[in-house]
Amino acid sequence: MVQKLKNIKFESLIFFISLLFSANFSKLFYNSYYSPDFEKYVMYIDYFTNRGGSPNLDQGVIYFYIISLFLNNSKNLINPNNQELIYSNAIQNANLLLYVIGLIGLYKLLKIYKYKKNDIYLLFSILNLLPIMFAVRVTMKPEILAFSLIPWVIYFLKMYLIEKDFLYLYYLIPILSILFTSKGSILGLTVILVLVFFGKEIINILKNHTTKGIAIILVFIIFLVPIYMENNSITNSGVLSYEPPEEYKNTAPINIIYNFNLNNFLNDPVRNSQSGSFLGLTLLDTFGDYFQLYWEYEYSLTNTSRKEILKSGDFLIDFNYKEIFLPVNERYLNLEYYRIYISVLLTLIFYIYAIRKIFSKSYNNEQKIFLILPFAGMSLLLFQVVTGIPAQNWDPSKGDTLKPFYYSFLFVLSFSFLIIEIIKSLKKKYKIFLIISVFFLYIFIMGFPKANNSSFDNAVIYKNQHLITCEINNIFLGINLFEKENIDCKQNYKLFCDESLFDDYEIYMTNNIDVKKVENINACKDLYEKDYQYQSTAIKLTNTPFINLFYFSLSILVMAINEIKFNFNNKKRKIN
Repeated sequence: MVQKLKNIKFESLIFFISLLFSANFSKLFYNSYYSPDFEKYVMYIDYFTNRGGSPNLDQGVIYFYIISLFLNNSKNLINPNNQELIYSNAIQNANLLLYVIGLIGLYKLLKIYKYKKNDIYLLFSILNLLPIMFAVRVTMKPEILAFSLIPWVIYFLKMYLIEKDFLYLYYLIPILSILFTSKGSILGLTVILVLVFFGKEIINILKNHTTKGIAIILVFIIFLVPIYMENNSITNSGVLSYEPPEEYKNTAPINIIYNFNLNNFLNDPVRNSQSGSFLGLTLLDTFGDYFQLYWEYEYSLTNTSRKEILKSGDFLIDFNYKEIFLPVNERYLNLEYYRIYISVLLTLIFYIYAIRKIFSKSYNNEQKIFLILPFAGMSLLLFQVVTGIPAQNWDPSKGDTLKPFYYSFLFVLSFSFLIIEIIKSLKKKYKIFLIISVFFLYIFIMGFPKANNSSFDNAVIYKNQHLITCEINNIFLGINLFEKENIDCKQNYKLFCDESLFDDYEIYMTNNIDVKKVENINACKDLYEKDYQYQSTAIKLTNTPFINLFYFSLSILVMAINEIKFNFNNKKRKIN
């Protein structure tokens, strides 16, 4: 055991620590129940948990069914007080699973390009702490599903180009079927990505391997039709049937592409101030939270209780109150603006560096394709808002249709191939410095340091009690929190039978057959052990989308088969 621990590489250890940290950080400080458009998309969850009818929306269902599976697994914890928290944890756990699947695909892809395992682990540690990935991982939207599957699409395309084995193209069929039916923007961006990476080869296959090419297309169509029909039967809509709200039934002026008011940008970098500027919006929202939906959301714990450590006055470092006094005007010490402008600076550095590499002779054309991907995403969104094709989708008061979130899975691919080149060139001591710098930038942008108070501390403690990592988290929370009276972790039945529920309300529980009135905690515990749920929050997994579930399972299966095949061939080569 000791020897195994000694063999753990620094880079892999950092990756697993950062993954655990980022997963727990988001659960403790952000409630996904209040993530963007949750009130709309929760209709999918209600449909799959026997709480509502057809969602009548345009997006595919497999992503929301996966969340419903996680929610159903936690139904023995849900009560009227913690319902929001349990939903939030289910969303983030489902997203974490999809995120890890995406990382595995990205790992396989990077290995094709001969990057070292340790450098990939360091890159993934940075991705774990990437602000835009925080947004993707806490939001109940299928962009995380796209991140999960897109790296595998490119990987299988690359493997076909290397080995000329048509089996890899068949591997793609269930994956592409899911992507093509998940969301209109994901469909468009996936098509662009496939054409960019594989356009010439498609023509070559149809020209030189006509029969095989037509066979693959036919099989793809045969796969695509059932999943489309199942989605349509559930949602009464399709991915290209989006009906925008009234305020979005507009097209944007062409000058939105280049319109930029520097004075307005510098002096008023707040939500909706850049609604008419694609450049301003992109600069503020790529590494920041310009729309105030995540770590800047009003009621998020990342946003509350922020400590202003910089004060105006004679130079002094006060270790007792953790404050620094500087002889400058108070207006220059506002940490909120530093958070905003640091995120802008990071965006500028990324895109300037990416553009420089695109025109550099040191990068081969294939690597440059990855750097172009975010621009492809931007172009598709700009095309839609300016032309109104396939549907008008522009609110001039917000401009949120152009959020980097919508092409985040392409941005992360580009970011990965850019950053790993930097990591590859660094000595180990500088790699350590890079990771430390990224960590402190992350927690600063996310709203730290904090001014502890009872309300904040108790909210964190309550959330932590609902996490499987509660005991581990308490090691750190016990050091950093001021209020520790109720910090101990609780057994599940104590979380379920919350004492405060029995003070003022009549409580009823059900097992989907009969209903019982519950008047005290002992009766609650007895019914908990018999799998009863609170009547007002009871869920029951239903309406399983079997075709969607089969395609997703098949996608995971082909990933596993490919890995088994890859390892077998490696061992065979070593023997020979």
